[in-house]
Amino acid sequence: MSNIRKIGEKEIERFLELSSDAYPAFMIKSDDEREKIKKTFLEANKDPRYSIYGYFRDDKMLGQMRLFDFQMNFHGQKILAGGLGSVAVDLLHKKEKIAKEMVEFYYKYFYELGAPIAVLWPFRHDFYKQMGCGYGTNIYEYSVKPENLRNGKSKEHIRYLTKKDLPKLNDCYNRHVDKTHGMIEESILIRELRFERQKTSKYVGYVKDGKINGYMVISFTKGDADSFIHNNIIVEDLIYETPQALSEMLTYLHIQLDQINRVIFRTSNEYFFSQLSDPRNETMNMMPSVYHESARFGTGMMYRILNTQGIFKAMTKRNFNNQTIKIKFNVIDSFFPANEGSIILHFNQGNLSLENDGFYDVEIDIDVSELSSLVMGSVNFRAMYDFSLIKISDESFVDTINKLFAVEHKPICTTGF
Repeated sequence: MSNIRKIGEKEIERFLELSSDAYPAFMIKSDDEREKIKKTFLEANKDPRYSIYGYFRDDKMLGQMRLFDFQMNFHGQKILAGGLGSVAVDLLHKKEKIAKEMVEFYYKYFYELGAPIAVLWPFRHDFYKQMGCGYGTNIYEYSVKPENLRNGKSKEHIRYLTKKDLPKLNDCYNRHVDKTHGMIEESILIRELRFERQKTSKYVGYVKDGKINGYMVISFTKGDADSFIHNNIIVEDLIYETPQALSEMLTYLHIQLDQINRVIFRTSNEYFFSQLSDPRNETMNMMPSVYHESARFGTGMMYRILNTQGIFKAMTKRNFNNQTIKIKFNVIDSFFPANEGSIILHFNQGNLSLENDGFYDVEIDIDVSELSSLVMGSVNFRAMYDFSLIKISDESFVDTINKLFAVEHKPICTTGF
């Protein structure tokens, strides 16, 4: 007989064992390291948003996962979003549908808690796609020579930040969350734990009138294994509230050109290249006809609607680009049947109202994974139509629906979990 429940402190050792087996790159190499990691997890668990669950069969823990009660900016409104992380299964018990049962538990848990959407970083996209998760925004990795960054007029507000600056830094981050679709609120506890883990990193801040309006976390790595003088900077985190804050931080990076070979940025901003004097990376690769390789990109965060009615209720204050149309969505959700069914949406000059029945202009059959990407704004309706990912009763409405769900900014998430 199997059951899923929160684990206690005495079961953290088993949690670490399963984690080490499932993620060999994070293998625990010593008893001291084990104790340090154990302490970090126990400290993180003091955050009321975090909890660790175990999958038990005959009192033996065969699987694990961490659940997160997040507050996420959803088109300008804060909503509860259920996070999932650290999913692991005992190597001897793979292919026994343990992970599937844990994901089912995760969906049901947050559905009953009232979260209309779930968020996760996938270890394999296809695994979660078949469970109804849709794609989020891509991230681009640029490898830039410092001299190709803009050298601004000043860096007078730039200074290094210390642990005592973390409350103001976290305030800066959460103000950014308030303005940015997809971002997740952060607690000071988790911020402090992350700072302790990043002992070799530098926190560089833009501070004006005692207020932090931007910051970046940077670390150094060797640019050449055989040389101690060729080094790169990795920008691990970059948050800014004003163009002036960004300009001064980029100027700080620019002036490292005598010591640094490349600066590595990972960003969801698809226009990042536009401010570089030369966006090419070090590969010198080209694509026909004359496209120079400037970045590589990855697909990461996935979103999953748990309650279609609930997610559209959370959007009733949003203006849908002044469009007027009545749509019936037939939502296909075979993995989580509680969410399967039809919904009728009336849009009048961009204002949304939900109807139980009645007249509609167009009917759309859509899988919950595609609907999740659509409402987040990470994939547009026209692309879904072009790739035959949806079925629509009247194709003449495609452009209107594409305008309806168009967003100024795709969702961004910088929270690792």
